[in-house]
Amino acid sequence: MVKGLDELRCEDLDLTRPGGLERYIAGLRGHYPTMPADANVEIVRFRRTAADI
Repeated sequence: MVKGLDELRCEDLDLTRPGGLERYIAGLRGHYPTMPADANVEIVRFRRTAADI
């Protein structure tokens, strides 16, 4: 799923803590300081199985 940075919602990222989305975006900006405000982000979901653990 690809969304604009300004379109992200807590539900998109399975975030439940207050301020989680703001912290997530701040983390992205920390890793990618030149990321434009209108950047698109791709949301990738991983699932772990017992064999992976």
